[in-house]
Amino acid sequence: MPKINPALSYILGVLVGDGYCNGYRLGLHTTSKKMAQSFAGSLAEITGYPRNVYKYPVTSKRPRPRFRVSTTRSEILSCLLPYVEDMLKIREVALECPLDFLRGFYESEGCLSIPKRTGKPRIIFTNTKQGLVNLVLEVLQVVGFSPTVNVQRFKKWHGHYGSKPVYRIHLLREKEVHEFLRLTEPSIKGEFNG
Repeated sequence: MPKINPALSYILGVLVGDGYCNGYRLGLHTTSKKMAQSFAGSLAEITGYPRNVYKYPVTSKRPRPRFRVSTTRSEILSCLLPYVEDMLKIREVALECPLDFLRGFYESEGCLSIPKRTGKPRIIFTNTKQGLVNLVLEVLQVVGFSPTVNVQRFKKWHGHYGSKPVYRIHLLREKEVHEFLRLTEPSIKGEFNG
């Protein structure tokens, strides 16, 4: 298993968000080339195996560019699976390198929102897994932020029917939004005029 370091923490933040790891394949699909390159670089850093960023062809059904970083290499999977499959190990890594974990999770599940009504920036993380939401809340608080969370139930969520709870974590204070972006230095979703 790799040593706990910022690259591992970032990778886990991405994987518990939009990434995937299913025992025989690990990776990320994204519309951001910068995020794909950041993820590939972190994988190479902790494993010693460079990863390529693949670009999917643009089609009429998918007019936006999409990028993929993935691996089936057993050496990489065997060193990361013990972390990905155990929330306590993810927590240990996230608390050891909290800013990197938050950067990965933000790039996967977060957004920078500036409502027209107030003109004040906010950061929002959205997820349906209560245990993961509790971990992100804990990590944010350890770093010194004051997040709030609300829960909503939708009859239909991203094409899925049911009343699955959707958790939204908010950083609402403008000073905290600026501080979060300054400390985590995300590769995407970090620019606004304000």
